[in-house]
Amino acid sequence: MANLVPASIASTAFATLTLANSLLGLAPGPAVTGLLADHIGLRAALRLVPLVAIVATAAFAVGRRHYAPDLRRLRERAEAAERKESESSP
Repeated sequence: MANLVPASIASTAFATLTLANSLLGLAPGPAVTGLLADHIGLRAALRLVPLVAIVATAAFAVGRRHYAPDLRRLRERAEAAERKESESSP
């Protein structure tokens, strides 16, 4: 992520990432486990909860596939903007 955002907003981007990680990943875990345990029993809930890691693995795989092309596209845009700026300045 640090490579994809301008340095001027990197701290805001990292703060947003940390907040989203906490709200989506860390905070609901015990509540969801408790709800599952209430409905299907604690043993079954504790067997199912680790399966969430499969979803996370899939998300990382998608991100890995798109990271390099996104980074390349961002660099091309920055280079094009620099060329345009240098051509327009006297």
